[in-house]
Amino acid sequence: MKTNNLCCSNIVTSLVLIIIISAFLPNYTTSINAYSNTSKLPKSFGSFKDGIIDKSMISSTLKSHSIVLKTYNTTDMISYVGEVNVSNLPRPLFKPFIGINSKESYLTRNFQAYKSAKNQSEIVRPNTSVLEIEPNSYTSSSSSKNNLMTLTNKQWPLSHRSNYFNTTAILSAKFEGLSQNCCVPPDIQVAAGTKHVVEMVNLDGAIYTKNGTLLKSFGLEFLFGPTMAKASQGSDGIMSDPVLLFDNLSGRWFASISDITIHSIRVAVSKTDDPTGVWRIYNIPFGLQSNNCSDQPFIGLSKDKLVITVNNWDNDCDWRSDNQPPKFMGVQFTVACKADLLSGSRSVKSIQSEPELTYFSLHPAITFTPTTTLLIVTAGDFNHNSVQALYIDGHSLYHLQLELVSYGIQDTHVAPDGIQPMVQVARQITKVGEQQPKVSTGDARIQNAIWYQGKLWIAFNDGCFIPGDTKSRSCIRLIQIDTTIGKVIQDIDVGSLASSLYYPAISISRNGTLGIIFGYSSHSVHPSLLVSTRSSSNYEFNSIKMPQYLKLGTANELSNRYGDYFAASSDPSNSSVIWVAGEYHSMATWSTYIGGLNTGTTILSKMGVEGK
Repeated sequence: MKTNNLCCSNIVTSLVLIIIISAFLPNYTTSINAYSNTSKLPKSFGSFKDGIIDKSMISSTLKSHSIVLKTYNTTDMISYVGEVNVSNLPRPLFKPFIGINSKESYLTRNFQAYKSAKNQSEIVRPNTSVLEIEPNSYTSSSSSKNNLMTLTNKQWPLSHRSNYFNTTAILSAKFEGLSQNCCVPPDIQVAAGTKHVVEMVNLDGAIYTKNGTLLKSFGLEFLFGPTMAKASQGSDGIMSDPVLLFDNLSGRWFASISDITIHSIRVAVSKTDDPTGVWRIYNIPFGLQSNNCSDQPFIGLSKDKLVITVNNWDNDCDWRSDNQPPKFMGVQFTVACKADLLSGSRSVKSIQSEPELTYFSLHPAITFTPTTTLLIVTAGDFNHNSVQALYIDGHSLYHLQLELVSYGIQDTHVAPDGIQPMVQVARQITKVGEQQPKVSTGDARIQNAIWYQGKLWIAFNDGCFIPGDTKSRSCIRLIQIDTTIGKVIQDIDVGSLASSLYYPAISISRNGTLGIIFGYSSHSVHPSLLVSTRSSSNYEFNSIKMPQYLKLGTANELSNRYGDYFAASSDPSNSSVIWVAGEYHSMATWSTYIGGLNTGTTILSKMGVEGK
């Protein structure tokens, strides 16, 4: 395999600091010379310099903001753990979680501020623009909207609701995914390769054919822990937050997970495009504290680099005895040489940033064309009015240029928790006056981001208010940014009257059509899954077709955790298909459902390199 990627060059170049920073202004330009007043510039992560093999710390300072970013050469810190053959891995069965968990477990930047905002979220009236959708095929008649409102206000009869739903119009395939085997929330991931569809959840994996035939299921502790796999016994460690990608350029699978026990992130890379075969496992440490816990290890890929972003917490992510949350210790990212990972190198060249408290929840954007640029985005936790986009590129892994661009958006909000049908759950609700459980919607961190032909799409949970409703509801926020001209093209909440929407996941098919999955519930609809597509010839959000049910739920969510994320992934061998997966409920514990969205066959144009 060729290993002459620019990121793998061993040539030491001059120690030159290059910082290119742009602000979101009407007359956007990438030239720093356009700004004479640097106080208008957003805070910068800085720039990597040439690596020093003895792990010397590198400092970069943007004087106008007095911020010092320290970065490390971590080449000799990433360790090769071993390899596993997935076809040999077991899947132990554990006792599922049942009932309401009253113990707090949600990690957010400022938990007290988050809880206060959550408690006020139904009475706050956000003034964001809202697109009202009609999640019901029955509403295709001329009086559809009135019929929907009537049905919503009167509560759809549970015994007759299925007559209204059409789940086949845009679906090329649909089948049951993994169900709860140990943990909440499921943290669902799905990706399609050339011949397979792979799903990962907390804490299992499954490999399917594209018609839904299950080929292999296995425990993720065995995939990411080769020594456990060889011993055919479970790990005593704690793992969480799986992330999964298929890289069409290399034809390989990439996956990551947080290993809380050893305070690091595990990364798995397949040796071929066959996910049932051999995977190589690497260990990447994060954080500087002995009790550091790094969660949600989202990964992104360019032509020559891999990036992993994490949120760091103290106290091993555990709540303290006085029910106080672990302290947020900053975001971090590692950039590693992709060719080293693909070749199974025992020495993976890499650079890691020092923990940074200024930002929260960095999320790599998924790119669809060959480019050496990595793009990381963040919208913070809530009550923010900008999206920060960090572009990372360079001729060498040890000489990367970082460009941080701020795009102005409408304010973000903590979404109210999702509503559900009012039902009696005898064993779970025991206290007089105890509230019915709701669907936990978390904060307004970015759920996922995609970058296609110079357009950046972002999706996350948000609170919104629809005129005619009695309360604010959980909605999904969709933002489209033209990164070539630095302009926010669309910024809108999507909601439904007297209903809750949550955990959106989006992707772009290779013919250029947007596909989306999200959760949906109301006082008459149990937590369910909706899907939709956006016409490739119409760039307005209102061209999103009336969403259809991928899976209708038949039971309520009973825990205090949901999500934390759903998944959407384009099919590399079928230009019109996007694979999606999400959580729904047919019993007290969670289940997942997988679908292939058929987005049509029209090709927009030949894909080019992403622009900024």
